[in-house]
Amino acid sequence: MRGIYWPCRRWSAQLSGISMTKNLVGQKFGRLEVLERIGVRKYPTYQRTIWLCRCECGVEREFSQGQLTPTGSRSCGCLIKEAENKRSTKHGKRGSITYSSWHNMKQRCNNKRNLSFRWYGAIGVKVCPRWEESFESFLADMGERPSPAHSIDRIDPTLGYAPGNCRWATSKQQSRNTRKAVPLEIGGKKMFAADWADQVGISRRLITRRLRRGWSPERAISRPA
Repeated sequence: MRGIYWPCRRWSAQLSGISMTKNLVGQKFGRLEVLERIGVRKYPTYQRTIWLCRCECGVEREFSQGQLTPTGSRSCGCLIKEAENKRSTKHGKRGSITYSSWHNMKQRCNNKRNLSFRWYGAIGVKVCPRWEESFESFLADMGERPSPAHSIDRIDPTLGYAPGNCRWATSKQQSRNTRKAVPLEIGGKKMFAADWADQVGISRRLITRRLRRGWSPERAISRPA
């Protein structure tokens, strides 16, 4: 009978609201310090003793007694957030222009929904495994992006993104390095459109538009904007 009597007595005590828990006030569980006992929270088939705890970060939260064990809750949740932030920002460069270049490079080569995918991934332009898997490796090989005016440029446009085939370049430098870039010969002198634009004082884009309309190189460069 004793084996039946004690569980029944315990269940009867719980129903009457008598606390069957030990005092946890002042105890610490990881970053949590127990401040006070809130009371008993009853549910249809069971009840939980609730304690108010303060985390080392200053946040106060309620925890059930079942959560306050050596293997239970260790903080208000700040430990998980800190671990996530550490994993995602271990290089400390997230949000920088260099990180954005690395991220955008992978997007246009791998993401079919990216607007630039048709000019990169769709025609076989790939990111080397070393850069694909690690921003730190990309940073070690390329260094910091010099300025917002610079972007990553493939030296040989027929090859992918990899060490030895990439550099930081301005849009003007990149315009000389496209597969369609052809030097313009005027008066026996050959230069790219960007170089002619610097010399005559008009924009490279204007010269390019004129050439597309069928203008001769001499007229495209000699006529004022």
